[in-house]
Amino acid sequence: MLLQVAAVVFGALLVRGDGIVPGPVFYGADPMGAQQNDVMTCDPMKFTMCKQQFITQLNFTTPSTYTDLAHQVGNLMENQGVPGFNALCGAMEDFVFCLGLGNDAAVSACYNVPYLVSQGVSAAEAAGEVGLYTGLRFQCGAGYQVMLNNYQCIMTVSAQQAGAMQTCQDTFTANMQANPNNKCNNLGMLLDCDSSLYAPCSQQTVWQQCTTMTSNFFVAMPDCAATVSCSGAGAQYPGKGPMQTTTAGPQTTFLFSASIDDQGRPWNPAYGDISSPTAQSLAFLYSREIYQTVQSAFPTATIQVTGFMQVKSYTRLSATIRIHLLGEQTNVPTAAAIQAAIIAGAAANRFQWATITVQSQGAPTPAPQVGTSQGWEDAAAMFASSIDVTVDPCQDFFKFSCGQWQATHPLPAHANSVSNFGQMYDDLLGQVATQLDNYKDDGSSYSLSQAKVFWNICLQSPNMPLSGQSVISMLSTLGGWPMIQQSWADSQMTEIGQLMGKLTSQYGLNTFLSAYVDTDWKNPINWLFYVDQATLFYPTIYYQNSQISNAALTSEGNYMFGLAKQLASINNQLNGAAMPTDAQINKDVNDVVQMEYAIAMKMKSDDDRRVNARMYNKFTMQTASARWTFLNWNNYLTSVASNYFSPTVVTQGMFDVQELEYMDSINTMLGQYPKRVLQNYFMFRLVDTQASFLPDLKDEYLKFKHETEGVTALPPIEYSCADSLINAMPYIGGRLYVDSHFKHLRGDPRGGLATMTVDVQNQFRVMLQNLPWMDQVTKQAAFDKLSNYVRNYAFPDWLMNNTLLDAVHPKMFFNLSPQDNIQAANTKLIQYNNWYQFRTLAPGFPVDRTSFVSTPATINAFYAPEFNSITILAGIMNPPFFRADFPQAVNFGGLGLVIGHETTHGFDDQGVQWNGVGNLTNWIDNQSNTGFKAMAQCVIDEYNSFCYPNITPSCINGVQTQGENIADNGGIRAAYYGYKSQIALRGPEPRLPGVMSQYSMDQIYFIAFAQGWCENASPQRISRQLLIDPHSPGEWRVKGAVRNMQEFADAFNCPAGSFEAPANRCNVWH
Repeated sequence: MLLQVAAVVFGALLVRGDGIVPGPVFYGADPMGAQQNDVMTCDPMKFTMCKQQFITQLNFTTPSTYTDLAHQVGNLMENQGVPGFNALCGAMEDFVFCLGLGNDAAVSACYNVPYLVSQGVSAAEAAGEVGLYTGLRFQCGAGYQVMLNNYQCIMTVSAQQAGAMQTCQDTFTANMQANPNNKCNNLGMLLDCDSSLYAPCSQQTVWQQCTTMTSNFFVAMPDCAATVSCSGAGAQYPGKGPMQTTTAGPQTTFLFSASIDDQGRPWNPAYGDISSPTAQSLAFLYSREIYQTVQSAFPTATIQVTGFMQVKSYTRLSATIRIHLLGEQTNVPTAAAIQAAIIAGAAANRFQWATITVQSQGAPTPAPQVGTSQGWEDAAAMFASSIDVTVDPCQDFFKFSCGQWQATHPLPAHANSVSNFGQMYDDLLGQVATQLDNYKDDGSSYSLSQAKVFWNICLQSPNMPLSGQSVISMLSTLGGWPMIQQSWADSQMTEIGQLMGKLTSQYGLNTFLSAYVDTDWKNPINWLFYVDQATLFYPTIYYQNSQISNAALTSEGNYMFGLAKQLASINNQLNGAAMPTDAQINKDVNDVVQMEYAIAMKMKSDDDRRVNARMYNKFTMQTASARWTFLNWNNYLTSVASNYFSPTVVTQGMFDVQELEYMDSINTMLGQYPKRVLQNYFMFRLVDTQASFLPDLKDEYLKFKHETEGVTALPPIEYSCADSLINAMPYIGGRLYVDSHFKHLRGDPRGGLATMTVDVQNQFRVMLQNLPWMDQVTKQAAFDKLSNYVRNYAFPDWLMNNTLLDAVHPKMFFNLSPQDNIQAANTKLIQYNNWYQFRTLAPGFPVDRTSFVSTPATINAFYAPEFNSITILAGIMNPPFFRADFPQAVNFGGLGLVIGHETTHGFDDQGVQWNGVGNLTNWIDNQSNTGFKAMAQCVIDEYNSFCYPNITPSCINGVQTQGENIADNGGIRAAYYGYKSQIALRGPEPRLPGVMSQYSMDQIYFIAFAQGWCENASPQRISRQLLIDPHSPGEWRVKGAVRNMQEFADAFNCPAGSFEAPANRCNVWH
């Protein structure tokens, strides 16, 4: 296998014992800086000494030929793996320093064919030795990252495909013998044949193997360089080389960020593309000029420079250079002294420094340690498979962090997006499904046995299709759907208040009014019934945004027509009802859509609803009836109450009406519409809730989903049923998940979560204390609110007690039967959830601020302003956000950010409206409020500028998303400071192993933050998110948050003015 392994570094033919490629040998300089041979000469004694140092450093025997050396390299890489490869690259770097003080031109003066021939080396041996050096310089430079990312796969392919590689070689040899004048075409076919064998590793690996071979062959066949390239393999240039910091012993490290203006050496197109190995070697040469400047300024210091300088354009280079002062230093130069020396040398060396920062100074510090535990290994593997090193993190940190992840996660047919969040939820659904499959009813829990009943009903639903007759019968009990029958009388319609109330209580369907229960916002020890504006077919913005409203209404009309046509046909076949004409259905559809649009235009947008005080308006039934007469309030309230609670709580008590102007508008409008139009609307909305269950309607449902969301299929039945169960039985679903996921863990992970929460919230308190625009009185009110936070972790303890679990699932409202079909089961569960919500209106029902606001079986966390609580749910306590044995940098960057985000919500534009016990009251003074608004406006303006050019709407709505954006920006900062506080207490963490060891743990913190938002989304999904979601798309959540943190720019050495290090930042809670 050794020959194949060595071929990985030096090119296939050069190390397979077949000698040089047939044809004339080119006696000229090699591609690595040969153009400078006229000004550089080789020192033969130094050349011999440095080669011997290279051999000794790697414990090689003195090779007799370059093939012998290649064999030893192969042995090192096979037996020692990545550490062996890193040692090889380190020795090569030391060789370059030894021979030329970092100057590649000095190396090229020795390593070129004419010079070696002049020293008595045969032409074939000289070409082989130059090719061997060139291949290794490429693999330890531009090809380094690809090698590390795919190391094991490359080794495996090299061993398993040895026969195929030999066939490629034999074909090339035969072609050269038959037609030597067609050598470049023959070479191109060889490159494609050989490098394509590495396609299973990655497309970057194909490029890497191809380029390795060209760097060798072009020594002997330079005239092929203009016609043969590796782009045909479809591979991508990785764009980064090694950033090695493996120096042992005590050291002081200065970390510099620089840009070089290469006006003195205009780019020569003959050198190839700026991403070519030649270009990268020139960049490396310039980094050595930096070394020379520092070395000459401090001749008594032992200095080593490691790093990589990347070509950015034809005239600009940028670099991150690590300068190590090695050993026990008695006179350590200061950062200012080093900066002054570099500036003084700038004119001579043609580079200009942009920024300089001290990473550590003073007492020597040990070289970074690398962690080897399973948690470190797994975290490293997770990140290595996600990041895209071809992307500059300072220009697009989302693409850098998630590029590989996106490339390997295409959209499935049943979804319009795929994300780490979504994959975590799929894993959760799988665990719940397994629990249900394996559940044996032993009578210990009525609740869990009911879950098993639902599970069986749901799984069998595709084999037990509902008849259209069941839907038609349901419609008949509510007055029928005029649109599907030829004749319908107004007298068939139930009074509108009673009908709306019944749709809410029996089917969970809010229409022109929306009913829910919450704490009394200004007396939060009590519960209150709220009446809000309409819940329409679409979110409000779909009607109010003129760019999309026409398309949305057309899709809705087509969908409504399709459903009505299908049900009319079923009604005709089963009941002999006369079919309405298409013209009549179209007219009905038109009337409904126009009415719904008119109502939507009277509704308040989400942007208008960010001030809660304007929505707190208490009424009695008498005062509401006097003002709004379009419905019978007694009928509406009694119907909603059903048998969930005593209607007198609201008919004889107080309730809140949230949108007064909206109510005034529809009070006039609804009386203008015929009952037929109103009834058609109500029944269409009800049929829509049933469409996915009915085979006769499913095609129309899928057609609509494809048109509006881009999906082409329904999810697998097991996942769909597990999701339905969690939504309909949130606490039972949570219990099943906790049983599956937490019982096998050693210890209770909630302890670590609690510690992390305290760390993050303590740091947020410090951030508040340091705010320049908040006065001390307001700060004290903010501290009081923070001190009064309720913190809920993972799942409530009572969830694990069967008796307590059954107590919230009483048989009176929770009574599924194995004979129920899926429609009946869902209806029962809707009514159970209504009972669970409305039961709180019973006199004396306590408000418990420690209540979990969602099922533990969800990938999320919440801040509830009316409880002043944060709830971190069990589902999100998983990678990439958290694992108990992950490094702190990973856990704080993931779940710590979530904690910081939810904590900050208590102080965003809506959170500041509530005090520490959940009372809607103003606690921020005018001066501080002005400062807060200025901070928020900066965030609004910044996110307004984040756009997608080919999507409508194209830009983020900064007002709509301000709360979440402020929470992201405040959260990432609080979590970062929380992480740093832990490091200050416990000491620095070892780095991640493998390829991720090149990144500091500060960099890992930010990479971990980005992982949670890795996603691919269809244009329809992005458009919908821009329209209605208070969250920015994941890409901009990442890029927007890090660009407002100087700590990010410092960690990644971002030059000022790059996208992620703008000149003007939004200082959010800072």
